[in-house]
Amino acid sequence: MASFKLVKEFLKTSNLKKVLMHKDFFKAPIAHRGYHDCGELFGKGRTENSLSAVEAAIDMGYAIEIDLQITQDGFPLAYHDYDLKRLVGQDMKLRETSYTDVRKFLLPNGERIPSLNEILDLVNGRVPIFFEIKTQDSGLGSKIGLLEKKVADSLKNYTGLVAIMSYNPFSVFHVGNLIPHIPRGLVTDQFSNKEWPNLSESYRLSLKKINYSTPLKVSFISHDFRDLKNSIITKQKDLDIEILCWTVRNMEVAVKSLEIASNITFEGFEAKI
Repeated sequence: MASFKLVKEFLKTSNLKKVLMHKDFFKAPIAHRGYHDCGELFGKGRTENSLSAVEAAIDMGYAIEIDLQITQDGFPLAYHDYDLKRLVGQDMKLRETSYTDVRKFLLPNGERIPSLNEILDLVNGRVPIFFEIKTQDSGLGSKIGLLEKKVADSLKNYTGLVAIMSYNPFSVFHVGNLIPHIPRGLVTDQFSNKEWPNLSESYRLSLKKINYSTPLKVSFISHDFRDLKNSIITKQKDLDIEILCWTVRNMEVAVKSLEIASNITFEGFEAKI
């Protein structure tokens, strides 16, 4: 279990520099996991994080948010969950499964789970991408590294607009050192004990206060839209940190969120800003 003291000591070694974000990151809303069909509640054939959902987002001119997990043999895949049960009906953890085996399974829309490189090849700079690195340490600690390195290797020569984010400060630190030219951010929320049982009380409180944004020199945070009026968010804006939010599901909430946030991550409707 990571502790506040451990993270604080670790980040003392940080000599990262802040990366300014291009204006096009805020030009269009960010399609959550691509412009997906919400389990066929919003169209069909566009399963979350699939190539079809990505292509649909590009067609609409949206920026895209994509989750990244890693297989046992080191292949980054566009997938949100830690296990394969919900979307492909397999009771196994993705990080304990080989890339070859994962590619045998089909998403609800009949496609295979795409790799990071397939996502990059499809987008090819046409719209901005935000990649969320799903932490491989349930305590948001330092037991990470392989996914971050593989992501960095894929992005080093990518010329389109791309940003990296994670709940885990160690992940953000790691990618910041590997690809310092790419904007990085923290995904943040209220860090309740119910949602984050593996965190110490002091660490949860520090994450809740977004204490790591300054030492990590983040360009942005992506925060729960329900908590945007928190004074902690105002503090981040005063530090010239861009505010994004997740996950907006109707236009009324989008308008209210954009009174504070520079952009929204959305799903289930046709968003406009």
